[in-house]
Amino acid sequence: MPGLYEEGDLLLPRYHGLSPLTGGPLDSLLRNSGVTTIVLAGVSLNVAIPNVVFDAVNRSYQVIVVADAVAGTPSEYGDQVIENCLRLLATIATTEDVTKAWSVST
Repeated sequence: MPGLYEEGDLLLPRYHGLSPLTGGPLDSLLRNSGVTTIVLAGVSLNVAIPNVVFDAVNRSYQVIVVADAVAGTPSEYGDQVIENCLRLLATIATTEDVTKAWSVST
């Protein structure tokens, strides 16, 4: 899709599975780059976000889920996944929290 990627973007194919940390080179790339924290945004709280949180925690990453930048269906279910599952495994933050933290660290 034209305009979706910019020059210098890394494209990491995944050939199977639901998690970006399995079935492709992402985990190795992050480890070799010294990454220890993963900040998650996107969809869906029904399957993909919990899956990557579990995989990342199992691989010893710190995980931050940006609660106002993830979605599930129905939305009440997504809220319940965050409250009753993901907050036990990951730090739950807002986009404002993340933006402030990144601006302080630069």
